[in-house]
Amino acid sequence: MKKIISIIIFFSTVYLSYAQDTIVLNFQDAIKMAIEKNTSLKQQENILKITKATKLQSEAAYLPNLNFSSFGNITRGQQLNSLKEIVNTSDNLGYTFASNYTLFDGFNRLNTLLQSVCQNKAQLNQIEQTKQNTIFNTAAQYLQVLLDEELIKITSENLAAQRINYERVKGFVESNITAITDLYTLEAQINQIEVQLLSNKSKLFSDKATLATTLMLEPGMKFKLSIPNWGIEKTILEDIKLDSLLELAKSNRPDLKQLELANKASLYNIRIAKSGIYPNLGFFYNYNSSYTNLSQSPFKKQLLNENPTHVIGFNLSIPIFNRLQYRTSIVNAKVNYENTLLNYDNYQNVIYAQITTAYNNFLTNKETYNANIVGYAAAKLSFEKQSERFRLGIGTIVELSLANQNYVQAQSSKAQAEYTLLFQKIIIDFYTGTLNVNELYYK
Repeated sequence: MKKIISIIIFFSTVYLSYAQDTIVLNFQDAIKMAIEKNTSLKQQENILKITKATKLQSEAAYLPNLNFSSFGNITRGQQLNSLKEIVNTSDNLGYTFASNYTLFDGFNRLNTLLQSVCQNKAQLNQIEQTKQNTIFNTAAQYLQVLLDEELIKITSENLAAQRINYERVKGFVESNITAITDLYTLEAQINQIEVQLLSNKSKLFSDKATLATTLMLEPGMKFKLSIPNWGIEKTILEDIKLDSLLELAKSNRPDLKQLELANKASLYNIRIAKSGIYPNLGFFYNYNSSYTNLSQSPFKKQLLNENPTHVIGFNLSIPIFNRLQYRTSIVNAKVNYENTLLNYDNYQNVIYAQITTAYNNFLTNKETYNANIVGYAAAKLSFEKQSERFRLGIGTIVELSLANQNYVQAQSSKAQAEYTLLFQKIIIDFYTGTLNVNELYYK
């Protein structure tokens, strides 16, 4: 017992040292920190930059391109100039402006643009889903820490009460009012409570470390959580219908919207692959000019008056046989589209299972909470009666210990039922895609 007391004193000293310079976080602060520092969210936002750039490129494909090129060289060897004279060295330079525009490409540009729009919207939904995941995980860890602290409080209060009873029974033993075995029984119970308190503190330490990792806090930073005013009473009174939850999920789940957009993007990919079997028609225009010292004309006159040429034309390409390359691309695109449809159908079943399970768990936990409220009230009344009987000397330590054990268990069960019910409501909001930190905080 002395060893356990020493360990508890050590943990208490550690916690007192942590109390110095401790920051206080409320639920909104924690969510904000988790979202701002979440690595997965930052990665998804980086991918969004790529999808935006791809979409912009697809839009720019409807514009003509323009290129400029130039050349310059020195030629050594016998050559004739414009006067039929032999020269040994010639200087040559020139430039070209070239532009071309696609008139028809089998609707490749159109479908590529539509695909890039879908992919960009899908990435936006992926970012929203990542935010929802972050809020959900942070809320779960936040509630777990609060529950750990509540259980520590209950256990600590129980330990303090039992130590008072220990001193009282010790006095009874010295006065020969009760047997020393009652003191031994109470001492064993105190030992068990101390062990439980030590276990609770260890779990709190571990759960806070997990939350600190999620919040990306600096190593060694000390923090304390404030208890949010979520209103358990409103949660209990809330009337939830399964059909409405399913409809909410279909219209709000970002991950489901992402799959829908992925299906559309895959469909456009089939059309892109098919564009290869259509003719391609393009328009081009080239302007070029050059200068050479073999001519007697001045530099400016050659470039601007004598040597400029304008070329206007069109390109027509008709695919006849490409060694089944386009056919293979079309098959690959169709298979990919069919697989995305299968993923979408399967995910709808997953969502249905998630919603129904969360709905049934919510109803069960609501009943469990109500039952624990009744049990807590009864256990509290029983403990108070037995405490009074024991004080008057008409009750035994066994009866008091049993009543105290039931009361402490009822306190713990009530606390667990409350936090479980709150978290179950968060699960429902998460599975329906309606998890909102501001609405959650003010419930």
